[in-house]
Formats: sequence, structure tokens, C-alpha cells
Amino acid sequence: MFIDIWEMRHVEAENAQKALKKQANDAQKEIDKLLGRILDATSSTLINTYEAKIEKLERDKIRLTEQADRCIPPRGHL
Repeated sequence: MFIDIWEMRHVEAENAQKALKKQANDAQKEIDKLLGRILDATSSTLINTYEAKIEKLERDKIRLTEQADRCIPPRGHL
């Protein structure tokens, strides 16, 4: 019974990790889009706005990656 609960918890943690990694990948895709927009932009105000958004997304991506790394507990013995 405890082993089943332990395995269910591990599967839940793996699913949470996958979701966090997907969010980090989505943030990277958004960063890439904004970088492309910066190259096309001519307004310094617009460029500054894009840069601020990129900085926020980078912080979010780092946070999500760290959470994903801590999501799955080490396999131990019951």
C-alpha cells in the first residue's frame, strides 16, 4: 500500500516536472519572438519595452527550470 502511494507521488512529480519544463520552453519561445521584434524595431521606447519583457521572461524561465529540477524527490527506500 505504501509503495503504491509512493509510486503515485513519483508519477505526480514527474507530471509536474514536465509541465514546468513546458512552461520554461514556452518562455524561451516568447523570448525568441521578442528578439526578432527587437531587430525589426526602430523606436527606442519599443526596444526598451521588449528588453524589459525579455528580462522578466528570463527570470521566469530560470525559476521554472529550478522548480522542475527540485520537483522529483530522490528515490529512497521505504
